Order: sequence, then structure tokens, then C-alpha cells
Amino acid sequence: MIGLQSKKIEILHRRIMDLRTGQQKNLPIEDYQKKFNLINVASFVGLVISSDVLKQIGLPRYDLFSQFDDTDYSLKISQNTPIVNVSSALIRHPEFPQTKYTANWKTYYALRNEQIVLKEYFSKSAYHRLLRRRKFEFIKCCLKGLFVKRSRVWAKIRYDALADGKQNRVGINKKYLP
Repeated sequence: MIGLQSKKIEILHRRIMDLRTGQQKNLPIEDYQKKFNLINVASFVGLVISSDVLKQIGLPRYDLFSQFDDTDYSLKISQNTPIVNVSSALIRHPEFPQTKYTANWKTYYALRNEQIVLKEYFSKSAYHRLLRRRKFEFIKCCLKGLFVKRSRVWAKIRYDALADGKQNRVGINKKYLP
């Protein structure tokens, strides 16, 4: 996948996730020199799925509003058949400007949905490590929030995502609309 502006390979759209340990890594840039790579996580950008696989596993989850639905779907695919990254496939994709990241509705859905999806696919120990990391990030935001207003927003979003993810609350949350 080539960024339209940078003309460089975007490695964020193809990943390898170890479901036992919870470790994730982007497909390394040097692996794009190979004709094919086996992966288990892909974004929907450039993902081609056979009709046989669609019939077997169904459509993506609609209740994972906006974020992490592609990860859930590719993990579901990879349980049934390998996902092959074809390095010679050329996909031109718009890039988002590199700006300072601010917490918004997408942040909430990304954090909540990641927790819900990974609960289903990760080993118990990997999932509990994820929860511990999320709780630590929340506490860190709360402490920073004593001095920096922006961190209070992050803390609120992290808290809501953590609580809703733990309860498996999916779909649109009226507090976080686009």
C-alpha cells in the first residue's frame, strides 16, 4: 500500500498478532521485498476476500462502530484460512496529515473495540496484560490531568472505553458521536 503524498509503503495496514502473548507488530518494510507474506491482521484497505470465505464466516460486525472492525474480521478470517499479503499489489491510499494526536470519538471506539475484540481472540493472560496496561494508562492520565486539562479528556475517554469494553457494550455510544 502506497501513500499518495509520500509515495512510501504504509506498513500500518498489515500486522502480525501473537494471540498467545498479545504482541503485535506491523509487517516489516523489508518483508515487502518478498512476493507474499502470511499475516493475521489487515485493515479493510485493499483486503480482497473470496466469496467462499464470506459465505463461511459472514459479514463484519456492524456493532463495532468505526474502529477495530477490520481487525476483528481479519482475525476471524485467519481462524479459517491464511491471509496472504501480496507485496506486488499496488494500492494508492490517502494519508492523514501528521498532526499532534488529540483524543476524540475515534479514540473511544478504538480503545473500547480493541478491548472487546482482543478479549475474544487473546489468551487469558494476554488479555489481562492488556487490561493492566489500560488501567495504568488511565491512572497516568488522571495524574497528568491534575496539571494538564487535555489529559483529563484522555482520562475520561479511557475510563469510559475501559468500562464499556469490560461490559461488552458495543454499538454507538451517545456520548461519543462523530
